[in-house]
Amino acid sequence: EESVEGECCGNLECEIEGGVGQMRVSYAALTHVGGSGTNAQKQNQDAFFCARCGAQTMVWGVLDGHGSENGRMVSAVAARGLRLYFEQNHDAVAADPQQAMRDAFEAAHER
Repeated sequence: EESVEGECCGNLECEIEGGVGQMRVSYAALTHVGGSGTNAQKQNQDAFFCARCGAQTMVWGVLDGHGSENGRMVSAVAARGLRLYFEQNHDAVAADPQQAMRDAFEAAHER
């Protein structure tokens, strides 16, 4: 098993009936190297992100890297690209989350 570091998202304010509340969001990740487990030199290729999209929305993602040479780099670059897209496009996420996800994947692919 291997611990995977993430980025802290801090506090998330949310509107609740009768006023404004606050929610503390904490997360952690734990993963293990995939495959048969017989190769001690195998690299963990998993990546994840947490994106704060305005005051009331967060997006989390988990990416499973594939490939013997570049899987770890690809999953890390994709996670970073997706996080940046969501953080920079709050309105798109709120208006149409499914379309925002498609657009985020396209943007990450272009990076």
